[in-house]
Amino acid sequence: RTPTFAGFSVSSAVREKQDWGRLGKIAFVTLVTGPLSLLLTYDESSAKAGLAAPPPTPDPGSRRWPLAGQVSTFTSPGTGGTTGFGWELWFRLIGMTGWTLLLAALVFVAVPRLGFNLIGWEVARWRSGGSGTRRSVGFNETVKLGDLGFVIQDPDKVLDVEFLDHATGDPYPVDGEIYVRGAVLARYYSGSWKQAPQTERTNFAPQRFRKLPSTAKLVRQEIEIEPMDRKEVFCVWPVVALPQTQGVSLDYTGQKLERASSQQGRRFAYSLGTTAFIDGKQAQFIPAETYVNANLLIGIPNDLPKLVQQAQTWIDESGIPESDTIGRAQFLESQFRDSGQFQYQLGGISRDSSIDPIEDFIANNRAGHCEYFATALTLMLRAQGIPARMIVGFKPSGFEAAQNSFTVRQWDAHTWVEAYISPEQVRRREELPGGAVGNWEYGGWLRLDPTTSAPESTGIAALVEGARNWREWLASAWRDNVIGMDGRRQRELVYDPLMAAAKSSAGCLVDPD
Repeated sequence: RTPTFAGFSVSSAVREKQDWGRLGKIAFVTLVTGPLSLLLTYDESSAKAGLAAPPPTPDPGSRRWPLAGQVSTFTSPGTGGTTGFGWELWFRLIGMTGWTLLLAALVFVAVPRLGFNLIGWEVARWRSGGSGTRRSVGFNETVKLGDLGFVIQDPDKVLDVEFLDHATGDPYPVDGEIYVRGAVLARYYSGSWKQAPQTERTNFAPQRFRKLPSTAKLVRQEIEIEPMDRKEVFCVWPVVALPQTQGVSLDYTGQKLERASSQQGRRFAYSLGTTAFIDGKQAQFIPAETYVNANLLIGIPNDLPKLVQQAQTWIDESGIPESDTIGRAQFLESQFRDSGQFQYQLGGISRDSSIDPIEDFIANNRAGHCEYFATALTLMLRAQGIPARMIVGFKPSGFEAAQNSFTVRQWDAHTWVEAYISPEQVRRREELPGGAVGNWEYGGWLRLDPTTSAPESTGIAALVEGARNWREWLASAWRDNVIGMDGRRQRELVYDPLMAAAKSSAGCLVDPD
């Protein structure tokens, strides 16, 4: 008796090879061209070609595979000629793929986002890669120099901010750089910064703030922040509470805003006012909103002799008198930013571990990112008796014209310096150039940004950097606009335009004129 396997004879090596080949063809046709059987015509007979088709001879060994002995071909519609495995298959396969992707896209954008927990998992959890929150660096109680360099290379979105004229509700055009504050760092020791301790925190209500001057131009900030691992929220300072401001508290000592812990793991939207903009530009001077103990913002550790010496050398070269605090502060800023003595560099920096990293930055290796520049300037100002503090926040680089908003990403993280201007110094000047309107009873703050521009890449390096930036942008756009599409964004991008078009069409039908 001839042995068989799955209905195929295996009496000889040749027959076994033929049978396995036949089985492979069937599997290939089933997996690859099987879905096309509804659209394609198979030429099962040679009668169309004018040939007599011999009756099929049944093969006892192929009863389980009725089509095993037949060869399928593709025919061109209207001609009856066989085409074989050619362009028609690929054309139809591409067409089916395109229609499938189009249908999937329509279903994706049309199915409503409900925005509630599904089977115990918050939407924010899978939207942010499984953790539900995104890690922030620079906004903790302790910030170590160098940590921010890793964040600056991360394209993940942090927040969207839209600026509106509060009186009219129209978009407010902003020109120039924008500084969005997060945390204030006041204490430095051995390569680390610490935030000021919290001593007074209050609900952020309009009655807590003094009446604005009649000349104040109030701009409304509409902000939506992504899930984060910290309570701090971000905005342009100085801030003014509005009637619609909800869920935000103000830490007076730390000069920062916070939300409830329960709001960290989800998107959080809030509205704030600001008087920081003058003719579309953010003011360089802002009024202090509470009493400032300037003695806490001067003096530096004793292990920074090179930094102190360099600051004094620059001041002596400037010839600016001690009474001109603003002039001295801006001159020190320019030495970092414009002199060409320092270079912007994110990584690969070798530091002398036996000394303070800022001492090494000044004395040995004058390369680093914004943390090093801002820290060095803050300590130099303090060494000259000028009260100063470091600010951690963002400097947005992406404007979305369609939404009229700025998209702030992790790579927009930035640090800068604020030098304190006492009430006496403010009174000696009739008007602070570039100063926001407000009450200067407690003095003010001068914003300084000492970070030099990053060198432009050329040649192959520019192509590699451009490709990397595009790849990171596309990956971030996929996470934010596809994986992270929520009900609000779906309503703005899909439903609202459809409703507007429907209303417009209905209006044209009712009133053609």
